[in-house]
Amino acid sequence: MRDAPKTGRLASITQITTLVTLISLVVGIAIGVQQLVTALQSATETLSAVKLQALPQMREIIERDLEIHQQIAGYLGAELGSDVEYVEAEIQLGTSGEMLFFSGELRTYREICEHYQTLGALVELGYLPFDLVFEVITFPDRFWSQSTELRNALGSNWQQPDVPLTDFMRTMAALSKRYQARRAELEYRYDDPE
Repeated sequence: MRDAPKTGRLASITQITTLVTLISLVVGIAIGVQQLVTALQSATETLSAVKLQALPQMREIIERDLEIHQQIAGYLGAELGSDVEYVEAEIQLGTSGEMLFFSGELRTYREICEHYQTLGALVELGYLPFDLVFEVITFPDRFWSQSTELRNALGSNWQQPDVPLTDFMRTMAALSKRYQARRAELEYRYDDPE
């Protein structure tokens, strides 16, 4: 009979030990969750600070984009047709698309393309968030579609006639597709009365 009180005490000690272990575990989890929340809040504040630091650079991109849109208006009105004829004639003579693209004759076309190529690369590599770019930069759909013939002539004859550069204007094309996809998702329409 003497063993019964010892067993009862041992069971009580075991229950107390289990209870203390559970309380320690719960406190540890609570502290871990609290630290995780604090770290997440700190990361969110840091991200906001980084975004604010990017605003001056974004302003420069927006200003440059406005200049490029002015170039596009003039280019589509006057230069595009003559550039296509010039490129086709030069390719027939054996000039490479690369030589033509970097020539002075295609300076306006190249500047427009390089602007959107760079913008597309910055978005693709994560340096600029697409959501921000989409909201503040208008993609030049008309330029992109109307310059298809010129783009194809240059890209398909890049190294020499009939030797293409398969990724010619790739990041601009990717940017165009992202704009099209986002526009298709939008519920807003400019002519919606509400």
